[in-house]
Amino acid sequence: MARSLKWIHKQILLLEQNAEMTNFSITLISDDNPYHYQATTRGSVDSAFEGGLNHPELKLIQRGDTGWLSYFRCINAIIRCYAALMITLEHIANKRDEESPNASGLHSILQNQSTAFILHVLEPIIEALSILSKSIQTKNGDFNQLEESLLGTLLRLEELKDINITEYKQIFETVDKINTSSSNNHNHNRNRITRSTTNEISLEQLFNDKIVKFIDKIISNLSARFKSNVLKLLNCFRIFDVSEVTNEPEYGIQEINTIKQQYPNDFNDDLLTEWKVFRKYLFAQKQQTSTNLTQRQHCINLVKKGMMRDIYPQLSLAAEIFLCAPISTATMERDFSRMNRILTGLRNRLTTEHLEQLMRISIEGPADLDNDIKNLIIDCWKTEDVVDATPHVLPENQAVLKRYYDSFPNIDELTNTTNPDVKKAEELTKSILNKKSSGNVTDKNTACHILNKLLGDEDQQCLFFDSANGINLHDASGNLADIDSEDRPFVLELKSSEGLGGDNSKKTFNDDMKLAETLTHCIEQKRNHPIIEDIRDRLAKAHEVDKNSIVIKAVFVGSFNIAYTVKDLAKSVIKKLFKISQQLKKQFPQFLRAKIHPLLFRPSFDIAYFDARGDKTFSSGPDTHEVGPPGRTKKYTSPSGWTRYGLKVLGKSEYKNDEWLHPFQHPGNWYRAFHGTGRATKVDFGNSNADFDQTAAPINALASIFKQGFRPARVAAHGPGVYCSPNPVWLGDSVFVGAVELDTEKGKKKFKCMFQVAVNPESVQCPTNDIWVAPQPQDIRPYGILIKEA
Repeated sequence: MARSLKWIHKQILLLEQNAEMTNFSITLISDDNPYHYQATTRGSVDSAFEGGLNHPELKLIQRGDTGWLSYFRCINAIIRCYAALMITLEHIANKRDEESPNASGLHSILQNQSTAFILHVLEPIIEALSILSKSIQTKNGDFNQLEESLLGTLLRLEELKDINITEYKQIFETVDKINTSSSNNHNHNRNRITRSTTNEISLEQLFNDKIVKFIDKIISNLSARFKSNVLKLLNCFRIFDVSEVTNEPEYGIQEINTIKQQYPNDFNDDLLTEWKVFRKYLFAQKQQTSTNLTQRQHCINLVKKGMMRDIYPQLSLAAEIFLCAPISTATMERDFSRMNRILTGLRNRLTTEHLEQLMRISIEGPADLDNDIKNLIIDCWKTEDVVDATPHVLPENQAVLKRYYDSFPNIDELTNTTNPDVKKAEELTKSILNKKSSGNVTDKNTACHILNKLLGDEDQQCLFFDSANGINLHDASGNLADIDSEDRPFVLELKSSEGLGGDNSKKTFNDDMKLAETLTHCIEQKRNHPIIEDIRDRLAKAHEVDKNSIVIKAVFVGSFNIAYTVKDLAKSVIKKLFKISQQLKKQFPQFLRAKIHPLLFRPSFDIAYFDARGDKTFSSGPDTHEVGPPGRTKKYTSPSGWTRYGLKVLGKSEYKNDEWLHPFQHPGNWYRAFHGTGRATKVDFGNSNADFDQTAAPINALASIFKQGFRPARVAAHGPGVYCSPNPVWLGDSVFVGAVELDTEKGKKKFKCMFQVAVNPESVQCPTNDIWVAPQPQDIRPYGILIKEA
């Protein structure tokens, strides 16, 4: 009994849902042909209508399955036995057993006058829609009857907007009897149902406010899905109907010309020539009444590979367009809706995009898939990277993101000026920088002065520390390749995704992982998602910036992490980092911690991270070696004339292993390349009229970023990413590597500086011989600092 009522309520909700369903365009017909919509959007608005009868006790059992005839029969059966149902419920309620509370609640709902009225009024509306759906929802349905069926339905719906029709008078009488019967115990009298009230609203007002507007929405939706111009075009394909063909020379000429005009780039004069011949074939078919084929069957024969398609190539294309515009996809859509409830490992990996592709196979593919094709599809899915359902086991793409962003320092620790380790580091920094550089490129003191020029600014110096003496700060050497990048993200770490997008239900690890993959897909496809927008709103409030300044870069699990950047990050915003954690806690109740890119706030460098094993002065003659995966190696040219300071990168926890660098020429080695920090102009300083020293630009540009905020990249000629070069000669002599001037013991000297890096062979792009692009920061790893006197 309760289940029947839930089906009734579900029917009401789905009726409203269908009236407001967004349109879905079919490419092959036209951009404004809304004949079917995505099954995966079903249920997205169900929650908004679950309170439609003002009874939260009624919930949907199965969301998204629309079957108008089934629902009509369901509600029809309930209405026919309404009085008996009320008596039965009252009897069960009075028995005072375990079923009594449920029966009493349902009895209270059914005796409510507005509930009874809405259920009875919806019956003729759903009946009209079920008749329409069944007249066109057939596999072999043609467009011949579509226009007539649609027109009849629209006229019926317009009639149902008139409260004075006979059917409604009968409904008022029926509801009046129900209300009178249920109110006898309360000594209530009603003169006429049209004047009675339900709490504070009359049934007439309820009809005008709810039912009429509801019918208008249905009419609007039907008109949108079956536009007159689209119907006119599709009616042209009625010329394939054998029952209508004649032997008149002009038969079908106008329709063929209409199709040709609609698709001028796809058809030529051969279309008309082919039709004149094919018309005679159709007419001959008409004479053989025992072998008549339907309109769609003729089109199917045309598009099949074989003699017909070879003889009529233009006509076959027209038939293919027609066949790709099914009258209805409801049966197939219901199948996909039911799949949403099959929570298997294979099913859970089907994204919206995958579902749409499978729907296209159903629409445009063969009627029946043979076993070989089915096995190929299954094998294809099985060979993809499967999301491990075991708790706390990350797929590799998530693990890579986690290893990279986990290396970022905690904002609270970074901005803690009372940290004793910071005090010690400041003392060490003064002792290094207060002493003039020797001017010798092989002296580490010279390298420290150059690093300070690169990483510091006028307001604060780079911070040097020595972890060998027990000082525990974050080392920024692993991020040196980002030195000229504006893409320096924050990382927000939450306990879980609970509360995001207004969903306050408890979340498991697998829930978070599925959501992370969904949001990642939206980010990659540059598509909006309600949860992404909610996150951006909250982040904008926390940073006190406009929402458009927030860019979500990545979402990954191991807790729930969001990597994001703040565009045009001004110095004033950086200074507010001291209080950002508290502001993030206010916006995100699940807040754990916040992290920051190592180069964004007072970069620190661990002098213990100089690795003598990587130190080397390269001879004047360049050496070349093949490096990288077997069969895909690339030439590595040593940087002759440069001195390299090795960085301690082997054994780092954020790297899966050391094979990317060591041993040299291992099959797992990444490609070798070089990265500079030049290419700055007056524009980078926000003042094109200011005095400008081009040779100092690579260094001063970084200071300008810290003082005035990031500016859009002007030189991403080959797409976004981190730029590098495999050619040390080309890079070293280019504007991408500028000169640093130091006041040394031997007077003023200029030095060039660039970084030696390893680049992921699986992702690097090589648009030219001298320019490579690593799409993501984690795809490029610095392992040496190269210096030479300019």
